[in-house]
Amino acid sequence: MGRARSLVLVVVLVTGCDQVFGLEQPPSRCPTSYTALAPTSATSYRSSGGAPVGWLAAQSACLADSTSRGDAAFTHLVVVGSDRERQDLGGQTSTDLWIGLSDQSTEGTFTWVTDEDTRGYPPVSGDPWGAGEPDDGSGGQDCVLIGAPSGGNAGRFVDAACTEVHEYLCECDDHAPAP
Repeated sequence: MGRARSLVLVVVLVTGCDQVFGLEQPPSRCPTSYTALAPTSATSYRSSGGAPVGWLAAQSACLADSTSRGDAAFTHLVVVGSDRERQDLGGQTSTDLWIGLSDQSTEGTFTWVTDEDTRGYPPVSGDPWGAGEPDDGSGGQDCVLIGAPSGGNAGRFVDAACTEVHEYLCECDDHAPAP
């Protein structure tokens, strides 16, 4: 075996295949109501189960999952870090879903609910936003949802009034809530 192959083998044995190939497993401290979408998923998810609520109530419900268990990983509205994750999540629903993105603090500056580094995702406009989004409507559209597969913004981000009622998706991972 050559020196390069030996080095790769040692790295895999020391760090584990999951870390070398980016195949992290969901935190084992997630509530049992959360499930991974794929065996290689680094997070687990829970849908609201048909209970439409406003954005703030959705985020509160997600946060409550981890505060009820002292050893839990963090739970929150889902943070979508890539087009791939957005597409995977969009295929899991038949309705609009609140996600953990809003510009409630500063109009036009969308931020996620956690400290997760999404490397600037999503961009300010264009894909993954729906046509003409974000548009703030006539004002007050500060929270973001993923459009239902059957709608005009299927699988796309849409800004909406935070008081609108929609189903939501919670995520369990190791990312703390944003300060």
